[in-house]
Amino acid sequence: MTRRVTLPALALALAALGGCGPTYHPVSGVVKLDGTPVEGATVTLVSDDGTKTYTGFTGADGTFNIASGPKPGALAGTYKVTVVKHAK
Repeated sequence: MTRRVTLPALALALAALGGCGPTYHPVSGVVKLDGTPVEGATVTLVSDDGTKTYTGFTGADGTFNIASGPKPGALAGTYKVTVVKHAK
């Protein structure tokens, strides 16, 4: 059975910073369900236009960091956030 936890109407807005080329900004947080940290969940950010996707995984304390392959963080923009935890 899969339990899906979606954070409705949550948009992650990252401030754009100047510079050459794309700049990745740190994205991290904590996932909790009913006040308890959620371990082993996948946190996915999808840009509003669907062209960018970033993922992270929660640790024992529910914390996560988003990355795009080897690059930590995400490009500036507005994202929909989904959290998925598969039951064992």
